[in-house]
Amino acid sequence: MNKLDNELLFWDTEDLMKNTKICWNAIQEKSFFDSRFPKRKVGRKWVLPAKQTKEFLFE
Repeated sequence: MNKLDNELLFWDTEDLMKNTKICWNAIQEKSFFDSRFPKRKVGRKWVLPAKQTKEFLFE
């Protein structure tokens, strides 16, 4: 449970850039618009499930 408390369940685009150390333009070019990339739009913000996003990036 402690590990779960320390990890976010969802990332926003700022978290994605911070955790991957990749700029937004590169993320969009390389993976964001791939249909397999897990994402949801909530209002004006993109929300990404952290676990599935990590799995996708490490494929």
